[in-house]
Amino acid sequence: MTSGALSKLLTYLMINLMVSFFEIGLFFLAYQGAISFSVVVAGHLLISVGLLLSILMLWRSGRQASFFVIIAILVIFSGPFGCLAGLMAIATEILLIMVKTTTLDDLLKTIFPENRSSNISELFQRVKYGMEEYDSQHLPLSYNDIMAFGTSRQKRIAIERILKYFRPEFAESLMLGLNDSANSIRVLSATAVSRINDKYADGHAELEKRLKQEPNNKRLIMEAGQYCESYSTLAFIDSRRSRVLSERAVELFEHYDRLSVDDPEALLSLGRLQYTLGHYQEAKNYLERLFIKENRVDDEGYKWYLNTLFQLKDYDALRRFVQRDNLIVSGQGVDHDDIVDQIVLWRRGIPEKMLSTEEAYGG
Repeated sequence: MTSGALSKLLTYLMINLMVSFFEIGLFFLAYQGAISFSVVVAGHLLISVGLLLSILMLWRSGRQASFFVIIAILVIFSGPFGCLAGLMAIATEILLIMVKTTTLDDLLKTIFPENRSSNISELFQRVKYGMEEYDSQHLPLSYNDIMAFGTSRQKRIAIERILKYFRPEFAESLMLGLNDSANSIRVLSATAVSRINDKYADGHAELEKRLKQEPNNKRLIMEAGQYCESYSTLAFIDSRRSRVLSERAVELFEHYDRLSVDDPEALLSLGRLQYTLGHYQEAKNYLERLFIKENRVDDEGYKWYLNTLFQLKDYDALRRFVQRDNLIVSGQGVDHDDIVDQIVLWRRGIPEKMLSTEEAYGG
């Protein structure tokens, strides 16, 4: 019996106790002559209607509550005797759980299960670091660390969680599993890769089918473009397939750009994709349109543009862009020092004679 089932039993117990108190109380008052029997019947009918409505609501919501339905039927047709029978049934179920539970601590955990947050961002953080929940006594490890240095059992758990909560950034961890020394881990990783790849391929085919039916549906075009870009980043697909998907994503975002000119999300995606494909001048053109259109520029767009200028060896433009006073960078955790640090790391690849702004770059 799970903690969720026990929680339901405790809820049924409280409801049954209240109904029993009401039903038995009415019969006791009628027996004492304080109220007439018609009042008892009316009270029982009121309780019956309430229970029937509860059953209807549970049925419409799709919840499984057969135990509650049985107890409700007993109460409706047997009055206080049905209440007593229901109490005995619930008490028996709870007693069985207590007998099966080995320790008091386990029993308390079963009765009062941990209230886990369903917040998506918190869930992603737990998944990102390879753990479903944080433990104050253990440092969280990334999936990459687990696949590189973990035990076979830890690797199997990591692969199962990657498959259950997959995101494109987890693909690299599966690649480590494909090259693991243990045959069982390689097989499990290959199975996970196959399932994920099939799922993405099916999703891609479905979106393309819908696009043929609605070629100018902007929401659908954006969704398909994002899907292709996400699919193209999976580490376990070959480079040719990745390039084909990236080029398809460019086609979709360009079509979206024609329908919604200068849309910031489309421009950023086009700049990022063109950079990935090695088309640095095209990436620069799209990102410059983004900066002209938007007064506030997300930090991702800022960094992609700096990388593009670096690849084009346009160091003067890079310096001017960094020094622009009217540029506001938005987004969580944005820090100009982060950009400066990135530029400092580039210095070895920049001709010394062109580094005329050392002071601006942090000395």
